[in-house]
Amino acid sequence: MTVSTGRTRPAGPTLPLSGVRVLDFTWVISGPQCTQVLADFGAEVIRVEWPHHPDGLRYRVQPPGADPTSPEQSGLWNNLNRNKRSITLNMRHPDAMPLALSLIEKSDVVVENFSPGVLASWGLSWDVMRSVNPRLVYLSMTGFGSSGPDAGHVVFAPIMQAVSGLHAMTGRPGAEPAGLGYSYGDHVAGYFGALAVLAALRERDVTGSGTSIDLSQVEASIALTSTALLDHQVGDRSFVPWGNVSYGSHDAPAGLYRCAGTRSWCAISVQDDAQWARLAQGCGFSDLAADPRLASPTGRAAHRGLLDSRLTEWTRARERDDVIGLLDGWGIPVSPLASVDEVMNSGPLRKRGYFESATHEALGTREFQMGAISSEHGPRLRTAAPVMGEANHDVFAGILGLSGDAVRAYRDDQVI
Repeated sequence: MTVSTGRTRPAGPTLPLSGVRVLDFTWVISGPQCTQVLADFGAEVIRVEWPHHPDGLRYRVQPPGADPTSPEQSGLWNNLNRNKRSITLNMRHPDAMPLALSLIEKSDVVVENFSPGVLASWGLSWDVMRSVNPRLVYLSMTGFGSSGPDAGHVVFAPIMQAVSGLHAMTGRPGAEPAGLGYSYGDHVAGYFGALAVLAALRERDVTGSGTSIDLSQVEASIALTSTALLDHQVGDRSFVPWGNVSYGSHDAPAGLYRCAGTRSWCAISVQDDAQWARLAQGCGFSDLAADPRLASPTGRAAHRGLLDSRLTEWTRARERDDVIGLLDGWGIPVSPLASVDEVMNSGPLRKRGYFESATHEALGTREFQMGAISSEHGPRLRTAAPVMGEANHDVFAGILGLSGDAVRAYRDDQVI
């Protein structure tokens, strides 16, 4: 497996989480997003997968021409599980429990994002796990957390984004609520989970003891509503959609504006009086510049419709790159509404080494986005995502000390 990187870093195991072992009982998006962050910064993450019931995400978002029955070709699964190892363990088999407990004993962190009580139903309650490893950090990521009247509810991203208020804030003013179109809440919960694990590991360094973390994915999604809850308390206002404008913003004109050509748009955001004056002068809006109603940010925000109409008329008469060049020269915040191809081919991202490539036996060589952090100590792409169960021998023999015959017997008995 080959890896190439565009970021300059020292060779060797210098990543911040080198030496930390994470036992990963997660599935779908939120849990794997959490452990992906830990893996990118050097943790040894061991995905524990069911041998006969693979994570459903392994079959989603496959490239054209992929084998729909293959668990190895999902772009989304492969992106979320880079830098990890994979073992298979059938937790419904009675012989699986001793193996799981032995791995927990030799791990620093256990992460799972099942419904409350699933691990306990296997015999892996928090009390059992900490009895074999008092220094263990255990993260449980559930929809509503492990307490409260909704604790037992099964939640996926569309549900938690709706109940958190995010959907009520999405869409155009006066229109029906619009969904976000993707599972953003899953990723946010994953980042919160990674942060919680890092804090717990730091606490363990001080106290010597592990801890159990109860993360509510709904509450993580509520964090994306920004100041809306405070605004409701202070101004008695409900969630409302703001369209293309940031919630509570007085920036105006601001939003997405159509340019000449097919599917050609740009984003513009006028932040203050000086920028407004330069925009009005450059676009020839002398009448608007002289209008006293538009002399302040609050005044312009109150007349967004007028400003958007005039600015759209101006942008639609020009090619997108011409609009961007003019506004950039006037010192106005502006950018293209980029397509996926434009993001992938972005010169600035390429120069920063944002994309790194790895070769996977089923997908070939693919590029991965490595996040917004660039430093000599991580994050780093070390391996592509694992083939299911590829680390069985290395983990059960290398970490637990089982003989090759014992590993083969467990495989033949469908324990692994």
